Amino acid sequence: MKFYIPYLDYSDKTFEVDSSYYKDKQSYIDALNNEFNSTNDILNQVMSNGMSFSMGNYGNKIGMNGKITAKPEKMAYTISEGKLIDDEENTISVEKLLGYYRDGSPFVCLMCVDMENMEERFEGEIKSWATTTNNVMMQDRSQEWIFNSKPTLDIYFSMENKTGETVYGCLCGCKMEEIIDRNEYVIIVTKVEFLKNL
Repeated sequence: MKFYIPYLDYSDKTFEVDSSYYKDKQSYIDALNNEFNSTNDILNQVMSNGMSFSMGNYGNKIGMNGKITAKPEKMAYTISEGKLIDDEENTISVEKLLGYYRDGSPFVCLMCVDMENMEERFEGEIKSWATTTNNVMMQDRSQEWIFNSKPTLDIYFSMENKTGETVYGCLCGCKMEEIIDRNEYVIIVTKVEFLKNL
């Protein structure tokens, strides 16, 4: 079984301004002056209104016309091999996941990840999820508040069924209940969805 955690795959070039936008020091000064002159009245109006501290679309937009068009943002997945274990200590199969899917109710399982076959980003995502969960659990609040405040994570998966066909799906709205070890986590899965592919 493989686990996949989605992340936004972006290029740092998204945030760059074309190097030719400012030809020289004077063009930079001219851009600053133009920005000031085009927004000065609006800024004064917004700043003099004590009820509004948000400038919305106004404010510093220098260089936006010179922004480099980058590739569109896309989702990517970081991967780890692993398995799910049910409350009877059996490895969860596709058929068992189909049962959870039909049932439609949340279920608890043990998620085991293979540290030897795990991408670095995957480990970072899991650590971040665990840290945030621990921070919530340390709050002096009601159990209901703690449960509702725990961060959720959608964990995608692929695994083979009995006929050797690869099946794809998502463990939706997972919440971490307990950290057993650095590669074992008790999780609550809100629901299972099956997908054509990732």
